This record gives sequence, structure tokens and C-alpha cells, in this order.
Amino acid sequence: MGIIKRTCLIIATILGCTMYLYSQSQKVSKIILPTQPSKEDIVDVDLARKIAEVFAQEKFGPGVIGQPIVGYDLNGNVRAYIVPYKIGQGVFPSEAEIIRNINEAKQLVLDAESELARIRELSLKSKIEEIKFEKQGDRLILRKNTEWAEAEKKVENIKNKCWGIGEYATIIVSARKDLVPILGYSNTLPYYFTYREVTEQMAKKALDVNDISLVRFYYGSNLDQIFEFTSPSEEKIWIVIFPPRVVKPGEIIPKELEVTEDEQKWIKQKWDEILKEVQNEK
Repeated sequence: MGIIKRTCLIIATILGCTMYLYSQSQKVSKIILPTQPSKEDIVDVDLARKIAEVFAQEKFGPGVIGQPIVGYDLNGNVRAYIVPYKIGQGVFPSEAEIIRNINEAKQLVLDAESELARIRELSLKSKIEEIKFEKQGDRLILRKNTEWAEAEKKVENIKNKCWGIGEYATIIVSARKDLVPILGYSNTLPYYFTYREVTEQMAKKALDVNDISLVRFYYGSNLDQIFEFTSPSEEKIWIVIFPPRVVKPGEIIPKELEVTEDEQKWIKQKWDEILKEVQNEK
């Protein structure tokens, strides 16, 4: 077979596969969900809290539930409840205390990184026998001395405190039963806390004021979250978290929510399962 014939056969095969896949995709019907869920599909904050508590205890062990954070969609409807969870016993701290602890940890990171740089420089300049290079495959790996390794570990531990890693968890519960019950979870504090300071500073700069108020928190997905701030003169601004940027309110167009018939059945099954778990915990 000549080159031209082989090329034509390859192209025909690719086109045939593409047409088949396209035809198959058309058979999967999509269900457009309403902007405002029906009354029976609305999840209230008390139920969301119970769901988050049951889920968190299974994933992270005993702990204390914090006040759920309401996440709105861009149409102004409640989309999700972002529920913070403190691992272990004790009282859940206030919002102000959490943010203060994060800011203090950020300063401690700077101090610890400065100390790490000092130790690293001294260690490399001196001829300490503990510092050696060892071969691993094609690479030479620096084996650090004890002081250097401890300084690095200290930086890592303080950085973890900035995110609440190991101390907190986040469970995101859907506010509507036509979406999957648990939209996401992590072994960290919610972005609502960890990005609060930086977004406030961005909002103050954008509005050219020193005093702002948080009006609303929008939740689209784990990487699609927005703070809405307002100035004393009621001028509003949106601060998108990922990537960090300033946006005028209304500039981002709401996306339609859609599911397949199979997804709809699976979502109902998941809600039946988790509601049964909550009922059994009573």
C-alpha cells in the first residue's frame, strides 16, 4: 500500500471514530437544573450541619463543628454550606481568633524561613562532616545535618498552621438535593478563612478605602469562590480567589447546572444513603 493510501486510510479511521464518539455523546441527554431548586430539594443549614458532622467524624475522627459558612451561587441562591471542623476535643474558636492565628502563623513563617536561610548558609560554609552528598540513581542528594533538617521541619510545621492542616477540616455540603450531597472536603481550614486577609487588602486597594465589610461569599466549586466586599459608601467589589483578581460585580456570567439521567439517579442514591446515616445518628 502506498503512502497516500495509508494516509487516507488513517484519516478515514480517525474521522469514523470521531463521528462514532460524537453520535454516542448525543445519546446522553442532559437535564438542565432550575436556577432556584424546588422546595423539596432545598437543604437547610441545620441538616447541612448534621450531614457535615457525620461525614467529618467518619473521615477525621472526633471533633467540633463550627458555624457553617453560606456559599451563594451567582444568581443569589444558596448553593452550598462550607462547614469548618476542628479535629479533637475543645471549643471551636471564633472567626476573629482563627484569622488572627493564621496571620500570626504567616509572620512566624517569615521568621522561620529567615532562620533556615541562616542555618543553611552557615552549614554550607563550614566543613561539618554531617553534610554529605549521596548518589541516588543519576542524582546527587544533599544529606543535611540535624540542625538544618530541624529548621526545615519547623518551617513546614508553621506553614501547615497557616492552612490549618492536621488541626481542621472542611466539609462542603450541597444546599440542594439535585446535586451530590458532599461537594468537597479537605484536611484544612476553608478558603473563607485562609484567603480572608489577602482578599480584604485587595478590596481596600480596589475601592481605595481603609474600611470594608464582607457582604457575601460565593461558591461555584472548590476552585471557584468569590468574596464580595462593600465600602462605607456601598460600592461593591468582587475578589476572585483563583487566580486572585478583582472583578466588578456581575462581570462573571452564571453557568447552567446540568446532569445526565444516570447522574441524577446516582445523586438521589447518595442523598438516600447520607440521610439514612444522619437518621441513625439521632
